[in-house]
Amino acid sequence: MKTSALMMVVLLGFGCGDDEKKSNTNPNNVTNNSTNNGTNTIDISDYDQSCEFDSNCVLVNLEPCGCSCASKAINTSDEAAYNTAVQAITCEEPGPLCDPFCEERLPACAESECYARTPQIITADDFDKSCESAEDCMFIATGEICSACQCATEPVNRVDYEAKRPGLSWCRPDSSLCSCPNILPIACNNGICGVSE
Repeated sequence: MKTSALMMVVLLGFGCGDDEKKSNTNPNNVTNNSTNNGTNTIDISDYDQSCEFDSNCVLVNLEPCGCSCASKAINTSDEAAYNTAVQAITCEEPGPLCDPFCEERLPACAESECYARTPQIITADDFDKSCESAEDCMFIATGEICSACQCATEPVNRVDYEAKRPGLSWCRPDSSLCSCPNILPIACNNGICGVSE
């Protein structure tokens, strides 16, 4: 009995050592996650996550073999290295039977670091449009709040917009290549913000 117990301890110790060992044939930041049915995962800390604008970032899935979604982001300069790491993974067969519903995410840059965020859409209907004069009105950009092209084309009440103005602390859009259309001067038409008729 003592001999059998000793052999079991030795075998278990040998197995744990193999799990921790990095493979010489897989140097592309791939590790084996034994707690997730042997699913291979990618360590995001091995990739550049710095950024200046949202466009510097790209979404990545750290568990390409599992039922997971692209919920992290890295710098686009490391996208090729990430793809190489994914291609080096051999998923176990049969794979997991699942059809995950992935929440829409967008890559963004906040405090000089890439991350994944949920979209935020605004419309002119989100704000009051009443007015007494044209000075009460202002044009705002609508659509995805962090879109690279922020064209102010929708007239709304200035005070209401300023009170509800959404913050942009979670994104850094690069609007340098944006071209906005020409619009008519803003006006107050029968108590509603609009454009000159």
